[in-house]
Amino acid sequence: MKRLLKTVMWLGLIIYLVVVLGLVADKEKSIPCRFLVVTMEDTVNQHFISDQDVYSYILDHDNKLLGKPLGEINTDRFEKLAASIPFVRRAEVFKTSEGSLHITISQREPVLHVLNPGGNNYYVDNEGYIMPESSFYTARTVIVNGSFLMGAKPGHKLDDPEMKNFRTLKKSWKLACYIHQNSFWKAQIEQIWVSEKGEFTLIPRLGAQTILFGDLYNYKTKFENLELLYKQRFAGEGWNKYKKINLKYSNQVICTKK
Repeated sequence: MKRLLKTVMWLGLIIYLVVVLGLVADKEKSIPCRFLVVTMEDTVNQHFISDQDVYSYILDHDNKLLGKPLGEINTDRFEKLAASIPFVRRAEVFKTSEGSLHITISQREPVLHVLNPGGNNYYVDNEGYIMPESSFYTARTVIVNGSFLMGAKPGHKLDDPEMKNFRTLKKSWKLACYIHQNSFWKAQIEQIWVSEKGEFTLIPRLGAQTILFGDLYNYKTKFENLELLYKQRFAGEGWNKYKKINLKYSNQVICTKK
């Protein structure tokens, strides 16, 4: 009898909680959206867009958002909407019982900036996504120019089927990623030039020399040899003694003096 009574009490408590929680959930669904709150996660490193830009973009696409019951707001839809902004890598959206819709934004991280004669300039981020230029901000990243870089359209990734013929751009991106991920080379290399033969020339930030890098074959070893040159010979002789450094040949570093 006691066991039956205890079971009935527990069942009653569970039913009560289900009913109460259901009523609370129904009440929350009817609460109007009073605030749109946008949080930018990485404004220290990237400034392509601001919280106000995202705020305006969202309300431009749904001018009835404020005042709409929370139960009618699809957070997945707004995540996709915010992520459709070219400079946004990821968007997370959630609602609160106080009537707020929160959007947290993570910006894309460019690793190269392609500059072409006559325009058609663009960025490529660390995930291979092609981004447009911004009218308000220029990222401090490696500049790439030269041959076979025209025609890439923002909104595509380098591994998309539409990008199968952009081999030079993909190689440029691979080289730029290596530079971007290495703190030493990120501080040293300012520009990459691509010749009509598809060979690369690196332009350093310091010194007046050019670095004939050649193709990407054994590129990590080339950087290792170049780093030894920078740290050992240049440390004693200075940066401006040489006008050309040639890394095109296997396991050789050929320096030409001014």
